[in-house]
Amino acid sequence: MDDILLERRKELWGEGFSLQDIIRNQQAIVRKEYPKTPIDYSYTYANGETRHRSISPQGHRIVKQPDGQDFQVNSKYYLFRIPDKEETTNTQLYSRHQKLSIYN
Repeated sequence: MDDILLERRKELWGEGFSLQDIIRNQQAIVRKEYPKTPIDYSYTYANGETRHRSISPQGHRIVKQPDGQDFQVNSKYYLFRIPDKEETTNTQLYSRHQKLSIYN
């Protein structure tokens, strides 16, 4: 199953399915800090001129949830917010289940 999910991530990379898959399969997000060691980079222009520069790698900048905790399975931060217009228009919205305190 892990191999199937990995292939799905590869196939659908950048198409916006990852959060739904994480929620559906009850997975945690795994983020590691990216090393900050500069990388030497050289490139050549069309006219043959070559330039060298040092580039700082760009990677995950957010490695914790907003409350400072590690990413967790079924976190409240994975939930989608109901739009304010829907809350004010739909009077029966919270008739069966009360609004969670995290949204106040």
